Amino acid sequence: MKLLYLLLLILCVGCGRRDMEVQNVQTSLYEDRYTQNLTVVLNTSGSSDYEACAREIIARCKDNRFPNVLFSYDQLGYPSSVNVSVYAKEAHIKNGALLFFFHYERNDSGEELYTIRLPESAI
Repeated sequence: MKLLYLLLLILCVGCGRRDMEVQNVQTSLYEDRYTQNLTVVLNTSGSSDYEACAREIIARCKDNRFPNVLFSYDQLGYPSSVNVSVYAKEAHIKNGALLFFFHYERNDSGEELYTIRLPESAI
């Protein structure tokens, strides 16, 4: 019986889902435009609701809720735009298996704009 509990405990610990994480961050500043380029790994089999996923990634950027990176917005403020390459798993980066790409920006009236592009292999 103890062996069964131990086996169940090992299985439960081993199947714990990893949270999405940022693999790469690049920032650029040109004139008055501050742009952030990110590579994000979902650590899931994927997502078909690309807009909801994009909104979640931007919310995590704004709130600094990624477990492996801390953004600094104290000097430049929030970026004018964010470009994000999204992969389902870390191994997909090496294979070039992009899940989707999106561009985010807030226009002058404060409206948030998301432009989502799927790789040609998904179309």
